[in-house]
Amino acid sequence: MKHVIALLIKFGFVSLVLLSTLTFFEVAISWILFAAFIAVIPAYVIGDLLIYPRYGNFIASLADLGLYSIVLWLLNVTVMDGIVPTLGFALLAAFFISFLEAIYHEFVLVKAFNMKKGTMFSPPQFSTEFAEDMDVTEELKKKKKD
Repeated sequence: MKHVIALLIKFGFVSLVLLSTLTFFEVAISWILFAAFIAVIPAYVIGDLLIYPRYGNFIASLADLGLYSIVLWLLNVTVMDGIVPTLGFALLAAFFISFLEAIYHEFVLVKAFNMKKGTMFSPPQFSTEFAEDMDVTEELKKKKKD
């Protein structure tokens, strides 16, 4: 259930950004919501479930920036028939979405869902063992005498 809520929150702000950027180019609302739906699913799986727990907020936001840029560019070229200036729109919308993604990662995933926050450089996972050492020289001397 928490994944559904997280997806709905993510779909909400991605739709808001796309509605505010694509309405300047007179794109139909149905296409905008479709683009938001198509962009949110891989971003949630790749960015939030795979990258964020391992590498943290900054790397996950950068990954989301690249992912949203590619997905929105591909959707504009293939589905929307190039109505919008492709690369400029994709980068602008992806920048605003990734800014909101950083806030989303911090407050929704960490505070509401208690997801572990990853760090870019995790501390080493070593532990020290304590044991009594054997004196090998005495054992060798005994063997030489025999």
